[in-house]
Amino acid sequence: VDDWHYIRKSNLYKRHPMKCVCVSQTDKPTFFLPAVYSSNASNWLAVGRSETTNYFVAQRIAWNSWVTKFADHNVEKRFLYSFVGRSTADVRRQLFRHYLRERAALVGEDVLIELANPHAKPTPTYSQNETKRYAQIMIASKFALCPRGWGTGSVRLFEAMQMGVALVIISDRWIPIRDVDWSFAIFVKERSVQQLDYIIRSHESEWLERGAAARSAFLRHFANEHTCKNLHDQIIRLIRNLNPTRERIIRNSYAVIYCHDRIAERLRKLF
Repeated sequence: VDDWHYIRKSNLYKRHPMKCVCVSQTDKPTFFLPAVYSSNASNWLAVGRSETTNYFVAQRIAWNSWVTKFADHNVEKRFLYSFVGRSTADVRRQLFRHYLRERAALVGEDVLIELANPHAKPTPTYSQNETKRYAQIMIASKFALCPRGWGTGSVRLFEAMQMGVALVIISDRWIPIRDVDWSFAIFVKERSVQQLDYIIRSHESEWLERGAAARSAFLRHFANEHTCKNLHDQIIRLIRNLNPTRERIIRNSYAVIYCHDRIAERLRKLF
């Protein structure tokens, strides 16, 4: 549990504070401990104290089974790029404002942008028909838009990789996973949403090569059989590189850091 109140009360943490590492898929990392996060975010607390991982827990217990079923299918590409998702971050709201205006969906000749479940709870459940349709649209696309959501990371990024769909990653603060060659992905700044169509079309001829490289990277680095080794390597690297003095300062002053971050987040939402 990535909860600094909870961690500080742990007897294990009290006995071995410099040996404790957090491994979490939370959308909002605390960075109280050195950590391996799926939604790792670039900031001063992350430098030298964090590693980025895939959603390996979700892949085992909450994965969209249709993604795996369609991964080996040869499907006609109906769309140049697509996105079906919720409005859970500023960049997604920009995306929907730019493409949808007053509509719930845009289906152009070769583009599909759709706002899904706008009134659903923060953690909605999806029916088999919904998860199947989501996977069908992605596998029928040359490029998959992967904007950040609640967190900087995105499960859909790895779903697209498994299905061999070229990635368009729109998340300024997400830290790409180390030891992976991400040259197969197109990284677009969040402020450049209005230029998305031009950017993607300028790379249209590369979709097959990029998609194949994404699929290869998924099988090489993120298939379930690699989880244990990946975690082992990341945790060992974190512990070896820790600065004990810096850790003590961060942990002793974390209450102040936490309050500052919450206030800054509220101000960003207001203004």
